[in-house]
Amino acid sequence: MKRTLITLAVIAILIALAACGSSGKGPEAVAKSFLSALESKDFEAAKKLATEDSAGMLTLVEGFMQEDDKTQNNRFSVVSVEEEGDSATVTMEAWNSETPDKKDTDTLKMVKENGDWKVKLEKD
Repeated sequence: MKRTLITLAVIAILIALAACGSSGKGPEAVAKSFLSALESKDFEAAKKLATEDSAGMLTLVEGFMQEDDKTQNNRFSVVSVEEEGDSATVTMEAWNSETPDKKDTDTLKMVKENGDWKVKLEKD
């Protein structure tokens, strides 16, 4: 009996440690954090949520957004998430707060790197 309780306790501890070892954030949570960082022009935070290749693209985007006053009021929202293994596609809406009726729908690619979900920006 005592051995069974010890075994169950060890299993419970291992499960808890495994859960703590990953960020625990699924693709939707990471996408929302990424889009929130873009809204607030926090490109350093956005780069941390992106793949290494995407971080370079964000540096270019940062330059464009700082030069273009029209991007100052950009807003984003997640519409849906389709997860398949180590990749996911996030459908999102983008609009300018000055013209909220003009929403564009786009997708955001996500990949799992080292157990963490990252945004993977692609050239269209």
